[in-house]
Amino acid sequence: MISDARQRINAKFEIDGDGRDFSLIFKADGGSGKNRLNRDYGVGFETLMRRLSSIAVSLEGAYLDSRPAQKLELEKRRLGPVKKTFLPAADIRTLCSSIRRDAAAFDVPDERRSRRASVKAGGNQTRRLLLKISAPVAYDVSVLREYLENGSGAEIERMRMAPGETATAFGKWLEMLRTGERVGKDTWYFLSHNIRVKIGPGLINGVPIARFAEGRRGTDWIVEINPPRIPDREDGLSMIAIDSLNRRWLLRQGILHQNQLSKRVERDRFSELTGLKSVHLEGATRPWYPVELLDSSAPSSLATLEFVARCALARGDDRFSFPANEVELLGAPEIAHSYTLPASTTPEREVRRRQGEVWEALERLVRQNGGELKKPRHAKGYEVDGLLRIRAKSILIEIKTTTSAADIYAGVGQLLLYRKIIPHLADTEMVLLLPASVAKHFVEAVSAYGIRILMYRLDPDKPSQLEWPASTLEHLGVG
Repeated sequence: MISDARQRINAKFEIDGDGRDFSLIFKADGGSGKNRLNRDYGVGFETLMRRLSSIAVSLEGAYLDSRPAQKLELEKRRLGPVKKTFLPAADIRTLCSSIRRDAAAFDVPDERRSRRASVKAGGNQTRRLLLKISAPVAYDVSVLREYLENGSGAEIERMRMAPGETATAFGKWLEMLRTGERVGKDTWYFLSHNIRVKIGPGLINGVPIARFAEGRRGTDWIVEINPPRIPDREDGLSMIAIDSLNRRWLLRQGILHQNQLSKRVERDRFSELTGLKSVHLEGATRPWYPVELLDSSAPSSLATLEFVARCALARGDDRFSFPANEVELLGAPEIAHSYTLPASTTPEREVRRRQGEVWEALERLVRQNGGELKKPRHAKGYEVDGLLRIRAKSILIEIKTTTSAADIYAGVGQLLLYRKIIPHLADTEMVLLLPASVAKHFVEAVSAYGIRILMYRLDPDKPSQLEWPASTLEHLGVG
């Protein structure tokens, strides 16, 4: 693990699960000298619990998980609170102490006498633990593990340039980008941020260049992130650096060249417009900003997408206008049928277009009730999921197929953005359509921005089979 102060913590855990329910094993402290394992058990356990608290996780139960204890029924080895505990409302330090004290006092009938002796002497408070946790929204287990291991990574220690890593590090980063939805030749799209990347065909020192834009199509590039021509100098806008933990990072300078979207954004304005902070790069005379951590247990391109989104904000300053005559365009209806991913490194498989299934079902329902559902699209590439008009109602709808934090963040941002940049949507009601309920505090937070969360239910085994709660039908005016 890595502490919030970016120091290494000698403590290990395992996590398993999917969606909202997870099992977390926190390893015991054992051994001695060079062979000692998990020597930072105490600080590691508290750090882990604080990070769980920061994402509003609930502790369903804590249990002793030593090998002899595993022979007992789960509830017979419970530690700490008997009831479900909402971690943000708990005193984490006190909770950790309670669990560890209970573990020390727990006497497993078949354990060795030495264990019983240690209990009498004060107990072993560094035993193997099992935590059952539940999250308010669905998380990918790899993303959750990454956060628990490394924290937010908001403060990054001093880095040094690593010109010798340029080709291999950029190659790894480009492979991360190729995990998006392929929407054209050498082009991948990320629905979560409405951002696509075009990789190549141009090369620098044999490495493809990468250009980013909003939407699935268009030619107005937000930012390019390309390998430097001379890796050991600051002349290029991007470079590879290594932090104090020997992890590779992709960095970029805060300069955006003038193009069709905006005038040139200089270094002194970049941080102000994007809200990004530069890192400490040894020997550098210019500010550099982190784009992506390339060495992690769960590689993803999320940080890159966030960086590009911030660059889009910088280009969308007060001089970035959208002429009204560019607005009244309509996107094509969503497609519901599944499609086939050809075999490559993985077997060929069928993929469902769940968002299309929801859109088609909603459009059919609205039409049957005398209304219409269309997809307004801005000429710059912004495409709305749905504008519902029925009788006196006008509702702007964003459809998401999971309740992950990323989908909620994206949906809220898209609704607010569309109302701002497409003039005739300015006074429409906003609805975020989700496949399941979310925690009350999420609903309240979103409603503060004038957005209502409504639900639908999609049968995982039967394509296009939807259920609409009565409250959803009533609010949309189709009940």
